[in-house]
Amino acid sequence: MIKPQTIDYHDAKLEVCSCLVDLWPSRLPLDKWPSFCGAGSGIGDWIIPENIAGVCCSCVCFDHDVSWAIADNTVKGAMDSNWRMYNNLRNLTLANYDQAKHSKSYVEFKCILYLFGVCIGLKRNFKPDSALGPVTDDPLQHPTVKDRLHKLAMETLDDRQFYTNNIQGAANENQ
Repeated sequence: MIKPQTIDYHDAKLEVCSCLVDLWPSRLPLDKWPSFCGAGSGIGDWIIPENIAGVCCSCVCFDHDVSWAIADNTVKGAMDSNWRMYNNLRNLTLANYDQAKHSKSYVEFKCILYLFGVCIGLKRNFKPDSALGPVTDDPLQHPTVKDRLHKLAMETLDDRQFYTNNIQGAANENQ
């Protein structure tokens, strides 16, 4: 079971996987996150875009990827992960969108469309009898989690020392 924890990030309250709280790059600007959104290509990227109303949502997709990987292998576990993603997406976008360019109803509509796209992916990809990934006592050891943390560190930070001191060091402490 995922235990989310609330953090303040760019004027929004986000519920993220508790295993990510100490590793969360709280000073990273929204537009510096690498791409974690989208469903592949074509209409999937249109339904699950990187930006909503000019706000980069990749941090929400990052948490959702981790959450999905370590969620209970049940429809409820997957839906809890998706619902938390929707709430995070809504909170982040409403706290940061340009009110001069977009209406609140537009932002709400795009967030609902986003959740719809993720749920369609759930219906197409969820197999309740199969494992979502190897079960580990430490979520930071899950291959998907390690992959996402590595991508975050290597693609966004020119300062490799930050990765060594913060992300890699924290992961090593948890071993």
